[in-house]
Amino acid sequence: MLGAIAHDPQLALVERHLGLMPNQEKDDASQLVRLIGERVSEQVDLAQVLALAKTAPPLQPQITQTHVTQITAQELNKPQKLRIGLVQDKAFGFYYPDDVLALQAAGAELVTVNALQDTHLPPLDGLFIGGGFPEVFMAPLESNHAFRMHLKSLIEAGLPVYAECGGLMYLARSLRWKDTVADMVGALPMDVVMHDRPVGRGYVRLQTTADAPWLTNAHEHEQAPGQTLQGHEFHYSSVENLPIDSKFAYRVLRGYGIDGQHDGLVVHNVLASYAHLRSGAGADWTRQFMDFVRLKKTSESVTSVCCAPFVWVNGSPIATDTEGYLKNLGDWSEDFAKAQAQAENLTLTEAHWQVIAYLRAYYEEHRVQAQVRAMIWHFSKLWGPELGNNHHLHTLFPVGGPQKQGNRLAGLLKTKGEH
Repeated sequence: MLGAIAHDPQLALVERHLGLMPNQEKDDASQLVRLIGERVSEQVDLAQVLALAKTAPPLQPQITQTHVTQITAQELNKPQKLRIGLVQDKAFGFYYPDDVLALQAAGAELVTVNALQDTHLPPLDGLFIGGGFPEVFMAPLESNHAFRMHLKSLIEAGLPVYAECGGLMYLARSLRWKDTVADMVGALPMDVVMHDRPVGRGYVRLQTTADAPWLTNAHEHEQAPGQTLQGHEFHYSSVENLPIDSKFAYRVLRGYGIDGQHDGLVVHNVLASYAHLRSGAGADWTRQFMDFVRLKKTSESVTSVCCAPFVWVNGSPIATDTEGYLKNLGDWSEDFAKAQAQAENLTLTEAHWQVIAYLRAYYEEHRVQAQVRAMIWHFSKLWGPELGNNHHLHTLFPVGGPQKQGNRLAGLLKTKGEH
């Protein structure tokens, strides 16, 4: 007997909707892990554990010349690096570490994406949206309109996306839980409804169809359509209003999937399923997905679209640079200013509109942006010295001040040496 951990209420793991509280939603996860470590060190003879471990014989891996040759060949034929977005925030965080490592081994340069806070996606070759609890974060996901519309436009332009469970729910048109309905990305022609009891729970066995994109479009695969995959599902939601001519990547042999018979909805270059696959458990999905992304990058022109941020204005994407400045002066409108302000979590007041109108008028007359000192001189006369000052102007435009955020909302192009 090397020790025993006594019951301790301080070590309790919080439970809520559908089980344990995920670690990405807990701000004190690291402190809890540290406390567990302290309790173990107090109640377990760690020195004896180490002493016993040292009595084990050393592992002697058998390195053969064939093995060395294989390793050398792998080093010489490293796959081309691809930028793969990984949506990782409080709403989405269900990822297996070995799958993440397998993606990296297949050539993925992982880029963390936050669907709750980011206003647009960075330049990407592909995107992976894992499981999570989008229903718990319906309101903030819906309110991030700019991000949702940018993701939708990229998907329609051909961005390869793999979405599992919570990711599938997020890509739908809407999500309903209890008496609340929220708009989601709208990239998949369906609506999702949460239920009180599980719809699909347990191990699944799937058979790929001819519509499975990673098998029908990827090259040099020894596995043909009809491959059997193993995974698991755990969802309390179901899909409604799905078109009857929808394409599916999988036929369900065991489990429930989307409708009891199919899983893996295929739309554009998206594969979205309720099933969670494992790279080391009967599904080589990481390599196949990366091969698919690599093939699409060489065969389709999606890079230029994927790399340009957008602000969605009245149903149309308006191109901006990475800082939110308009690419074309003629694209400005009051609706653009409203959409850009919403993307920057700024509520426009009459004072904001007065500054925007002044900036646009100044530019029309002088063909250069107004400096802050000119704004102070103008608004001190208009509002009085208590409001017409540098501090108040920066309070109105907290993201970069009136020189940056003000001109951004006014639709004026970024100037060289802007300060």
